Amino acid sequence: MSLTRTAALAGLLCLLVVGVSAAAPALPARTSIQVCVEVTGSAETRQDLKLRPATGCPKGTRLVTWRLTSAQGPAGPSGPAGPKGDMGSAGATGVAGPAGADGQPGPRGPAGATGPAGAAGPPGPTGADGQPGPQGPPGATGPAGADGPPGPAGADGQQGPQGPAGAQGPPGAQGPAGPEGPAGPPGPAGSVGAVQVVSASTTSPVNPAKNLQVTATATCPAGTTRTGGGEELSGPSVIDLVVTTLVSVPQGTNAWRVVAYNQFGGNAPAYTVSAFAVCVGA
Repeated sequence: MSLTRTAALAGLLCLLVVGVSAAAPALPARTSIQVCVEVTGSAETRQDLKLRPATGCPKGTRLVTWRLTSAQGPAGPSGPAGPKGDMGSAGATGVAGPAGADGQPGPRGPAGATGPAGAAGPPGPTGADGQPGPQGPPGATGPAGADGPPGPAGADGQQGPQGPAGAQGPPGAQGPAGPEGPAGPPGPAGSVGAVQVVSASTTSPVNPAKNLQVTATATCPAGTTRTGGGEELSGPSVIDLVVTTLVSVPQGTNAWRVVAYNQFGGNAPAYTVSAFAVCVGA
């Protein structure tokens, strides 16, 4: 805005202030003046001063406010009292005042209703014994008392005559075994039956798998008794395959059973497991 336009604007403001004061002396004093300054249009009309209400400026203008400073006028007369407003909410309770002096005692009121009986008090001290009364009639017979302890044993009486013999009682339990007697003389020599050894063999397959178990059982012929037994592992692969006896035990009363297995498998020939039984004839 140019200096010329600014000066003109200031003069116009002074006229507005003076005119408002002269034309309306009863209006309240103003503390500011608002105008709308044009910000669009041609170079000649841009920033022209436009007077507009304080509610807002139209499009294309900008609101400018000037603060006015003047001496405060005298206070106007009081206006009429307004209508009575609604009652406000109750205020907070104030601090309690000091207690007043005790008043004179009032007249005695009527007697109240009798209250409930109070709890029984503690028993009083025992009074002195009274004079004995006359003897009463005898009471009913009481129950029999408990038996007293037995008295001391009396002296033995004279032996009576012997009574008849009683019936025979049942036999008593068997007593403990007595000590072992001396050894008897040796008996005659017995005959020894025929002794024979029987065997049975089982051969593994060629190239046996690892941990393959092979079983052989030797059985004594009928009429003989097994008294012992044994086993045998044979074949060129026994060492290479680490063939080991798993069990070699009696079976029943007339046989001997052997179980062996190879700890390694692979390309190897077969091996043979044999069981033997020692048999004695009757």
